[in-house]
Amino acid sequence: MKSGKARILLVSPMPPAMGGISVSSARLRDNLTADGYEVEVYDINSTSKLLPLGFHKLINMLWVPFYVLLNPRFDIVHFHVSSYWRRVWLWLTRFCFVRVKTVVTVHGDVKYYLRKPLSSLVMGFGDHIICVRQGDSALLPDRVRGKASDIPAFILPPDIDSLTLPDYVERFVAGTVESGLPLVVFNGGLVLMPDCYDLYGFNDVVDLLDKADAEGIGYRAIIVVNNSVFDRQQSEFLSRIESRLSGRGNILLCANTNFSLLPIFRQPGTVYVRPTKTDGDSLSIREALALGARVVASDAVIRPDKVICYRHSDINDFFDKFKLALSRNSDAGAGSNNDFYCRIAEVYSTLLSI
Repeated sequence: MKSGKARILLVSPMPPAMGGISVSSARLRDNLTADGYEVEVYDINSTSKLLPLGFHKLINMLWVPFYVLLNPRFDIVHFHVSSYWRRVWLWLTRFCFVRVKTVVTVHGDVKYYLRKPLSSLVMGFGDHIICVRQGDSALLPDRVRGKASDIPAFILPPDIDSLTLPDYVERFVAGTVESGLPLVVFNGGLVLMPDCYDLYGFNDVVDLLDKADAEGIGYRAIIVVNNSVFDRQQSEFLSRIESRLSGRGNILLCANTNFSLLPIFRQPGTVYVRPTKTDGDSLSIREALALGARVVASDAVIRPDKVICYRHSDINDFFDKFKLALSRNSDAGAGSNNDFYCRIAEVYSTLLSI
């Protein structure tokens, strides 16, 4: 679908952080560029050594409407953010845009978001709303439901065959293939709630591997920490995880790095685990399914077909479903293709024709 020379501003976090929002937004940028769009990125999480961690995000957010007003060349501004108050502010900035069309992608739980103040009001300011979770658009207020759609965040990179792994990860994966053991893969951000409850379930994964060791189940595992920077609480939490994994040569913990998991998901015998306490429409789950990996995930949200779900926060059920996954063959191609990018491009085309 060629665009002519439509000009798009993506307002989103971007790599090197390898979270789902940043990765899917970067792939959207790459596909749009390949499809003829003029794309510019406003990285909402860009940092400065002059500002304390966290403060730069506030400055970036507040500067968005001024940036658009000072650069009146965009046809569409597409927001990709997860924080509630960032969404409120960015939707409010719609008052500043006269000519520009706006698309807002809601990452995360819409039900939670709608319970927040101002949400019902500000949702009406976007020209189109994209919900990444299945069925979430039906939960929106009546007056905005007609301009909303459910489009998962899964977009394949245009250069998927050229993706590589760091040498030390490549060696670990090659050793796993040679051993014939299943490869357990987990990735997540160190998102800690006030009671130090980790949202992505790092401790649950270590508990799972402890149970596998106790039952003599052979495996090798790769655990990837998506954060590119760490505050003190996150650093202390990571140190505790490292201590729990100390001396276990069959487990590779990757932190302070970033790489795509796609080459790993292509390996035979891969099992991806996702023990999140809540979730959006997980990009990693769809990647794993599309490339033939088996997936075990919590039932905290609706999951795609082919995912083996367990009762969230129930470690025993998690372990039972993990053993079930090990007993199954890989189901190559069970996930999605790249139609989700095409659907976003169709949203753009519709807005540009109005």
